[in-house]
Amino acid sequence: MVLLYYLVFMSALSILAIPMWKMGKKTGEAIPYWKYCIPLYNLVLLCRQAKISVLVLIAALASSVILALMGIDSAIIRFVITFLFFGYLSYGLAKKFDLNVLLWSCVGGLFFPLALWRFAFGKTTNVEEDPDTL
Repeated sequence: MVLLYYLVFMSALSILAIPMWKMGKKTGEAIPYWKYCIPLYNLVLLCRQAKISVLVLIAALASSVILALMGIDSAIIRFVITFLFFGYLSYGLAKKFDLNVLLWSCVGGLFFPLALWRFAFGKTTNVEEDPDTL
């Protein structure tokens, strides 16, 4: 049974790594696909692409761990922390691809995989690399 959970987790992670890898190619970073399949490290790579400090990721993870150690098991607090982190990450990525930051911050906070697929496979270009915007 544990093997089945592991296989489902790894297959979902490898599917979610596809848009992360595609966004990395769009932003000009030549990072191999397998690095996006490593849990937590893929979020570090996304923070680097969105030009967000990794300390934001560490703070989000640490706050969840601290709440668990304190015995506070509130799903609402964990949902708010997750929404804020992924919303902020989506804000940075939407800003990088010159999309509506308010819309994609909310969508990314609630449905981050959907935002990933939009950023990766939408008709967007990296604003910093686009010579027409200069």
